[in-house]
Amino acid sequence: MDKKLVLIREPEDQQTLGKLYVLENNSYSRVTRKFDTLELPWIDNKQFISCIPAGLYKCKKIHSKTFGWCIDITHVEGRYDVRIHFGNYKRNTKGCILAGNGVADIDKDGLRDVLYSKDAMSQLNSLLPEEFFIEIL
Repeated sequence: MDKKLVLIREPEDQQTLGKLYVLENNSYSRVTRKFDTLELPWIDNKQFISCIPAGLYKCKKIHSKTFGWCIDITHVEGRYDVRIHFGNYKRNTKGCILAGNGVADIDKDGLRDVLYSKDAMSQLNSLLPEEFFIEIL
């Protein structure tokens, strides 16, 4: 059974929120799970300060010393070490995608944060094969 991720972004001035869908058989009618995401705002695809461009990317599960099991997004032009990993706050990402279950302003800085991120990453890793694609809209 083929699985694919689709990320639908909701850009804001200071950050980018989104909804991440797990699709079965690459079908929009077969959404098996939905997660919330947090990224940096679009700043011309600059390493460490911008979200990545919209597009279709190959992904693979990897183990990171910092984040444990996470998802590596490969072949992002002009970028390296782009991942989907745990983290709750904008300051936890340097151009990666943070996954969570819910959003709220946890640290009261006026920006929405993702909730239950470690749980979301555990769920994502259990749902996905070793390699798959993500489509970012």
